Amino acid sequence: MGLFAQNNPPTNFTATFTQSPARIEFSWVVPQSGNPQRYAIYVDYVVGGTNVPIGQTEGPNDTNLNISVNHSWLNENKSFRLAAIYPNPTGPILTPTIHDFTIAANPPRNLTANFSNDGGVNLAWTAPANTSQHMLALSQYRIYRNGNPIVSVFSDILQYTDHYTNITNNTTYTYSVKAVYSIVPEYVTDSNTATITRILNPPTGLDYSFDMNSISTVLTWYRPTGSSANPTRYHVYRNNVVISTATLPGSSLYFNDSTAEVNFQHIYYVKAEYFNNETVA
Repeated sequence: MGLFAQNNPPTNFTATFTQSPARIEFSWVVPQSGNPQRYAIYVDYVVGGTNVPIGQTEGPNDTNLNISVNHSWLNENKSFRLAAIYPNPTGPILTPTIHDFTIAANPPRNLTANFSNDGGVNLAWTAPANTSQHMLALSQYRIYRNGNPIVSVFSDILQYTDHYTNITNNTTYTYSVKAVYSIVPEYVTDSNTATITRILNPPTGLDYSFDMNSISTVLTWYRPTGSSANPTRYHVYRNNVVISTATLPGSSLYFNDSTAEVNFQHIYYVKAEYFNNETVA
């Protein structure tokens, strides 16, 4: 009676994760006996279940296979197994070695949004948490305003100022930052969000008195409260005409009007000027 070679699995099965390109590199040694048709890699193989390989070799002499990272593998523990595929009825024979990977692609964290004095919105965030020894390579951050992408920045940049010229007063804006990872197609994480409302308030407490010594009207007022930014200067109006723009926030909040016509009723008001020459009264 002739002897038949026993069908065996491959040996020395290894798996190595690489960031660029994002893939897992598998290698093995062909079986010591048996004549497989090819080799196949499985993820989360279920014994007795319907298992579809994620990659296969073309022939029986191949000893390595590189498989690109799939989006469905990210941020979950995945088990990879190798099988030698023999003709029916034998079918696949699995190696006993199982390689587990958790490939992480996390979102940015701690996004903050604050107004700058020049009218921009200062955004700052921290890098994604490093939750695994197998992290996808971060390529960039994508910044959104009210759900619309406005800019992308390099992965080593953790801040951005949005100089949006159409921002309006008493309106809430939602900013979000997403991490974009180097994978084909690109993987974009969930967003880290922050909301901000631009509020530009007028000066308060406008009052006046008459100085008999200088024959002038003395106007005083208080800085705006609750504003998103500080005024750059104030405009003083008499009878709807600007008579001064020289009073700055750092100086005393008063103005002496010595040019007003006496024995005549005058109407005064003060506007706060913010960035982009926008005034609020």
